[in-house]
Amino acid sequence: MEFRGHKIFTLTGYPAVWWPDHYVSVGQGIAYVHRIVAYEKYGDAVKGMAVHHINGDKWNWSLENLELMTNSEHGKLHAPLKRKNACEQCRIVFLSGKTKKERKYCSLKCARKAREKIQWPPIDEVLQMVQNTNYSAAGRVLGVSATAVRGRLSRRNRL
Repeated sequence: MEFRGHKIFTLTGYPAVWWPDHYVSVGQGIAYVHRIVAYEKYGDAVKGMAVHHINGDKWNWSLENLELMTNSEHGKLHAPLKRKNACEQCRIVFLSGKTKKERKYCSLKCARKAREKIQWPPIDEVLQMVQNTNYSAAGRVLGVSATAVRGRLSRRNRL
């Protein structure tokens, strides 16, 4: 298949030609066919803009199917829909983008809290336990190691 005497090949699914001296050619002299056609209608305005295929068919480069828009508008047009999720930790409803792995938590704070193995008592109680006994005894009462108790208390001092 050819476009104006140039052999068409595909690059990322878009028809392209090798035309190094064309205004819209990108690295290595490659020019996308839809951008060449848009250039003929819109001129220099094509540079730095997105050329959108209205019907979504990358191989339909007719002028009726091409629309010039900013990269920001084009990104918003193709952005995945956001959906409402309830945080598994605090139950607050938040908007989440459509991703490979759906978000479960509204924030990093909630995600960290959910990963904790135990429900820690207030920090003052933990400190009191350690002062009355030692780290090992406090850890046995809480069901964690002495190192976990030390870590919990040291995080408190960093805040």
